Amino acid sequence: MAMASAAGATKSLPRNFGYNVGLILIVVALAGLGAAYLLVDFTRTIGDGMPEQPGDIRSLTVGGTAVNVPTNWMLDDLSDSGFRDSLDLVIPVAIEGLDRRVRAAVTLVPRSRAPLSATLLDTLYIHRFASGQAQGPRGLVGKPLRAESGYQDETVWYDPLSPRPYVAKCLEIDTVDGKALECLRTIAVGDRLSAIIRYGEEGHANWRAFDTRLRAALEAMVKV
Repeated sequence: MAMASAAGATKSLPRNFGYNVGLILIVVALAGLGAAYLLVDFTRTIGDGMPEQPGDIRSLTVGGTAVNVPTNWMLDDLSDSGFRDSLDLVIPVAIEGLDRRVRAAVTLVPRSRAPLSATLLDTLYIHRFASGQAQGPRGLVGKPLRAESGYQDETVWYDPLSPRPYVAKCLEIDTVDGKALECLRTIAVGDRLSAIIRYGEEGHANWRAFDTRLRAALEAMVKV
């Protein structure tokens, strides 16, 4: 059943849902995406019911950083004091040429809790690359990961030419609707926050526009 708003959606969620999602996403940033399978259908269902445009803005503090967030993009309980260690969002991203917005499930956390994907490319992923190269969106290099430490069938995609490279780890999984691509990446937001981002095939196929617009939306939240 479609949900009218994120605020309405949160009424049926356990109080520790946001913490559990954030914790799982931090773990799979370092290990395999398999740990997050149980979240795929849930976040997709919420994303299908999210409003297209931002709603009222609420000021919160996440890990000591002030953020201004549209309330209808929030998955968290709106009744607390506004101070928290993490914040879960679903952000609709408009991409030219697509007739509907691409949803990104985002968890904001302090930078110290989630290493950036660009950092993991040099310190972790590159040491686990398998031979060969995957075929995918223009402008990205796709390198399969060796099947160890939970990385079975996962591929790291990165832009080799950018000084601030796009880096994502993706896996094709089975869902109730068939095969679906799930991608995970972590980027910097402002000076002290990280955004752990999950998205599907449309975001991956249109990675450049998706990244540009999503970054703009996230950076707007931390501007004074």
